[in-house]
Amino acid sequence: MVAAADLLTPTVDVPVLPLVVAPLLPAAGGLLIATVAISVVSLATAVAMTAAQGDLGTPEALIRLVSFALICLLAVIGTRLRRRVDELVQALDALPDAVTIQDAGGVVLYGNQAASRLTGEPDGVSRDAAAAYLARMVVTDEQGAPLDPSTMPAQQLIAGHEAHPAVIRSLDPADGRVSWTRVQASPLRDAEGRVRSAVNVIEDITEVKLAEERAAFMADAGALLGSSLDTALTLQRTARLAVPGLADWCAIDLLDAGGRPELVALAHVDAAKVSLGHELRRRYPPDLDRAEGIGGVLRTGRSQLFADVSSELLAASAEDEEHRLLLESIGFASALIVPLAIGQRVFGALTWVTAESRRRYGPADLQTAEELASRAAVAVENARVHAARVEISTVLQQALLPSALPDAPGWELAAHFRAAGEANQVGGDFYDVVELGDGALLALVGDVAGKGARAAALTARTRHTLVAAAALVDGDPAGGLTWLNAALQADGDFELCSVVVLVLRGAQMTVVSAGHPLPLLLRDGVLCEVGVTSPMLGAAPPDQGWTPTTVLVAPDDLVMLYTDGVPDAVGRTERFGDTRLHAALREGPAAAQPAIDRVEQRLDAFEHGPQADDRAMLALRRLA
Repeated sequence: MVAAADLLTPTVDVPVLPLVVAPLLPAAGGLLIATVAISVVSLATAVAMTAAQGDLGTPEALIRLVSFALICLLAVIGTRLRRRVDELVQALDALPDAVTIQDAGGVVLYGNQAASRLTGEPDGVSRDAAAAYLARMVVTDEQGAPLDPSTMPAQQLIAGHEAHPAVIRSLDPADGRVSWTRVQASPLRDAEGRVRSAVNVIEDITEVKLAEERAAFMADAGALLGSSLDTALTLQRTARLAVPGLADWCAIDLLDAGGRPELVALAHVDAAKVSLGHELRRRYPPDLDRAEGIGGVLRTGRSQLFADVSSELLAASAEDEEHRLLLESIGFASALIVPLAIGQRVFGALTWVTAESRRRYGPADLQTAEELASRAAVAVENARVHAARVEISTVLQQALLPSALPDAPGWELAAHFRAAGEANQVGGDFYDVVELGDGALLALVGDVAGKGARAAALTARTRHTLVAAAALVDGDPAGGLTWLNAALQADGDFELCSVVVLVLRGAQMTVVSAGHPLPLLLRDGVLCEVGVTSPMLGAAPPDQGWTPTTVLVAPDDLVMLYTDGVPDAVGRTERFGDTRLHAALREGPAAAQPAIDRVEQRLDAFEHGPQADDRAMLALRRLA
């Protein structure tokens, strides 16, 4: 018998030939042709050498020749397959996406270089790489819920289900780095069609997801910053918006009147820590002389990024040992501070801090914070300008109305004024009650065209001119209107104004109206209009005559004067109208202030949307 060792170990030197020649064959030659060619040449050479030794016809020689041919064939096949495998491995390693193969038990059988980088295993992906990665990282699904490995695409395929791509979020607690990956899987089946393993393709989509997060955050921040002109409320909402997605702590400071930073917004997911933050700021206000921190940002207008907040940095920032221990207890990981500025004027700072998340900030985070700070600065400036305009308008509006109604013997007086909108423009409605020299009362309500500064100037001019004119013509309301109409037309700008004037002498009331709603007289529950309507001031010809109407006012009679902002108030489908106004006046006591209150309550319940026009009301009740 021929020993197996003899079969596998020919005595001639020819076996090295295929091992040397096979790798040198061109790849394009084809595996079958190369194998046959080498086998034929090797076998012919072996036969020639065996014949030369004189034992060609023996069985041992024949067996040796066949064994030698098989060795040549296997060597060629193994070399060619190894080359193909090496080429495949090189191609997989060149891919930017991670590729792994795992068996039915979840054990990783193969991983390319991208997979090694993803799992942090430079020497190749280990068999338990998936389990090790999940144990080391904080992994969640796309919605932030803890990841269930059985829901991953490969496990779904192995379980016989349809597999859909999965997006997972991974946080490395060691350095706070966040990464996003998209995982897809394809099955590898056996001869019976069963899934015996799966190929995972893992795409790094971190930059895409972070860009999506930043875009969504900035969209939300933009909508929030433009939703209100209340600076403190808006900035507090902005601080909460950044937590916890972009920061564990968010603080916003604005310079106060003395030039020191005032903490106007502070946010953390834990309310107790927000209280701690306020207490820490109260006890240890920022050192504005330090180059690092809020002081340096406010002074230079340049952002500061602290990618890694070290113990040495905290110690240098602390005022004493207790302060240092408090800072250490918070567990700062990373921080950034950016200025709030308009042009070269810096008036605040935005601070983001990470602690529990261990996230580390980088240039992209700094860019996001600077964009947020820029938008917040514009919102703060708009709110400041708006507040200044409101203050100016309020002061001016108050100057256009009487500071108080006179204490008129025999009469109970009440008035109400409400500007339309957000009080950012001066309205054109006005009212006044003045005492004339002979003990009579002059009461008037009017409405000039337009809003703003021009309307304010016309309002003041109309009110004071009419009062002065009435006094000059001995309390004649018609004469006063003639004088005012001429004064308005003298400018040549055709200024328009409607006004109703009352002169009260004891029980006698004289009414003149120029394009204005007529006064309402309420007596024993019966309501009627008093007076005759004439053209508006400014539009009437200079020789226009103004027709006065004189009536007697009995005790407990109520006289109501109002501007068209009352009946013209807008509801859902219609205007408030005269009918609702009359009903509101009749349904309660004929006292001056309660009557105005009833009308205002009805208007508040009726109006839909913002108030469309200014409204003024003046009520006078004759006492017994």
